[in-house]
Amino acid sequence: MKKKLISCMLATVMVVSCLSGCGNQTQGEEANTSNVNEETSASTASTSTASSEVEEIKLGYPIEGDVTLTIAIPVDPSLQARAKDISETAGGKLWQEKTGINLEVVTYADTTALNLLITSGELPDIICGHLETAYPGGLTAAVEDGIVQPITDYMQYAPNLQAFMDSDPTAYKDSLTGNGEIAGFLSMSSTENKNLMCTRGMLLRKDLLDKVGMDVPKSADDLYNVLKAFKEQLNVQYPLTTQSAFVINDLLKEGGFTSPFNLVKGDFYVKDGKVHYGFYENEMKDALAFLNKLVDEELLNPNYASLDGNAVTSDMVNGVSAMAVHYASRAYIWPNAAEEANIEGYEIIGVAPLQTADGQIAMSGQYVNSRTYGGYITTSCENIEAAVRFLDWGYNAENALLFAYGVEGITYRIDENGLVETHLEEETKLHPDWTQAEVNSYYKLAASNSAPYMSPLADYPELMTEDVQRMYDARDQYKIMTAEDYYLPKLTAFISEEDNAEIADLMGDINTYRDETVTKFILGTESLDNFAEYQKVLKDMGIETVIELYQKALDKYYQY
Repeated sequence: MKKKLISCMLATVMVVSCLSGCGNQTQGEEANTSNVNEETSASTASTSTASSEVEEIKLGYPIEGDVTLTIAIPVDPSLQARAKDISETAGGKLWQEKTGINLEVVTYADTTALNLLITSGELPDIICGHLETAYPGGLTAAVEDGIVQPITDYMQYAPNLQAFMDSDPTAYKDSLTGNGEIAGFLSMSSTENKNLMCTRGMLLRKDLLDKVGMDVPKSADDLYNVLKAFKEQLNVQYPLTTQSAFVINDLLKEGGFTSPFNLVKGDFYVKDGKVHYGFYENEMKDALAFLNKLVDEELLNPNYASLDGNAVTSDMVNGVSAMAVHYASRAYIWPNAAEEANIEGYEIIGVAPLQTADGQIAMSGQYVNSRTYGGYITTSCENIEAAVRFLDWGYNAENALLFAYGVEGITYRIDENGLVETHLEEETKLHPDWTQAEVNSYYKLAASNSAPYMSPLADYPELMTEDVQRMYDARDQYKIMTAEDYYLPKLTAFISEEDNAEIADLMGDINTYRDETVTKFILGTESLDNFAEYQKVLKDMGIETVIELYQKALDKYYQY
């Protein structure tokens, strides 16, 4: 596969070849050499024109001319409570002012509505959403069907995105279609920033752990003993609690409880260059037996399948449970709730995924490196250059603050040390009767899924309030694992449309059967003596075919 990226250095002045069909935007801005985020020229030597003529392409913001782009964005109920759409919000107005682009917004409610919009023939200039999963056949099909306009030949207008791809090669591969085209602008964060990828895990009442005089559990045996002590010594009814999805996803699928049983995780993973599916492997039986033991002894709440987030919070605050699997933010939400309830000494800490049988850090845990949300230019767009430059604006670390934090001086400020301070008094003064979700949607573009952007956290770390520090302390525990060593990369560009369709068809039924049967094994309504039969059903349903198709794509990925 031929790499089609046009390398574009973030220098003050570069030279670019004359390319046909690159949009009709006026290019008359003056250059300001201080930052690629401001008025900057870019050019690179021509290698394709017979005349070898050189044309200077000027970049920068705001874009000159009266340019209007139509953009499709998912519905945000919190935003609708305060504005018609993002074009009328404080964040949206600042976005338009900074880029020089006027927006006409079309909203859609869900995948069905998005596909109806696409098939209507009235395509907007830009579609923001999960097209990779929402459009039949994914992004490759969307390009082949004449829906999405690839930006491969327009990368000279996207120096910010180009710079990110140069710094993180996986970002380039993740952006490709099956035809080797760059489909659009994906939401990006550095793969080195695990704090953005490890957001859920085990949380523990440290104050109760101190009462039983035990250490933070590291192994499966440690965890069992701690839970047993909570129940027998402190009369905690269900020492460990969580929601159904977190048992399937975090403890098994992502691997929070699987390493002690010599299993990386339940989901697809890569080991020694080979694709595996943990839910199909023999070692999964031992992980399920451990969970079944916890349920049988009422160390894990046997009603977890019917619990929601509010029920888990109630149980953790009221002492019904002493450990839970949940988001790291609960490391401050629950203590704050306990303080309001006059519960003294309440303390929550994060716990790392369980170690391997030989005492090594976990092979996996909750680790999300998904780059599926994107902004895609459609074939109806008559000003591709402007659309590319508009979306590229969010891939500068400074600009990305608008997406992540909102409007400076209202929802955040940067202190003298370059740290981002959030939750300012100004937002409370301006909107005392608004919910936090409404404030976020009105000021922060990411909150309303307005467009993809690059995470700014590497350049602008947050000033830690006590609450935020508690959350990040928990995440620091969640990321004690080697999940990146086994991660199945994004294979969109390396798997055919036919293979992708077959995988989607097979996995739909497999996932349903897996979830139902795994839950039965854990709760004891299905004997683990039938695990071999469960494996046979997965085989008959085509799991080995799925593994083979992923392996074929992975081999191409490695060869690229």
